[in-house]
Amino acid sequence: MFYYAFFLCLIFFHSLTLHSFSQITAEDFICKGDSILNPPFEWRGRIYFDGDRGTLPARGIDNDLIELLNSIQSEAQGKLVILSGYRSSRHNSYLAAELYNYVDERGDSGNPYEVSMTSKHIMGAAADFYVTGFEERPDELLRIILGEITKRGDNSMHVASDVFLRHRSGSGDGVKYFYPSYRTDRWWIHPYAPGEGRDLDCRGFTGVYFHINKRLTFNSEGCDPIK
Repeated sequence: MFYYAFFLCLIFFHSLTLHSFSQITAEDFICKGDSILNPPFEWRGRIYFDGDRGTLPARGIDNDLIELLNSIQSEAQGKLVILSGYRSSRHNSYLAAELYNYVDERGDSGNPYEVSMTSKHIMGAAADFYVTGFEERPDELLRIILGEITKRGDNSMHVASDVFLRHRSGSGDGVKYFYPSYRTDRWWIHPYAPGEGRDLDCRGFTGVYFHINKRLTFNSEGCDPIK
């Protein structure tokens, strides 16, 4: 009887360990800029420099974002891995310029400096992430994300189809699929397909990953939550 009870306790604690993951904190968002691994380069008449590795924004990481990601991880019962969290303006400009250069055959994609000035990454209010076990199941993860947003009283979009929505581009061997964006009152979500352009922070991951950011408005002091 004693051994049976002991065995049941082992199973119980093993199940807790199996589905227990470290809480996501601000430290998971540190900037990945690296002036050594990513040397300066010139693109369209401007020289871009990387840097600020290990830094965080002075105002900190958005608490609502941290809480939402932790709830997604808990509901999904898989480890949520942040590929790109906080980006300094320098690092984000470098990533944008490198990506535009990387996909330059598609045409002019804009001004990387302008991208960095409006990116929610530089405000500590955005993250690119995936959840282990859901790399090839983005439809299921999307439903979890929208479900957790709904629990917080936000109006989320309803995904009616059992097939994850995709946009098709090209034909034959060159066909690619692109996922649409999903907007709620307070959040913006976009799944990135393997065929889409990826910046240096995320290019090493080959599955579908998600970008999520809190919808903010900018003012002279920086930004304020959308009213």
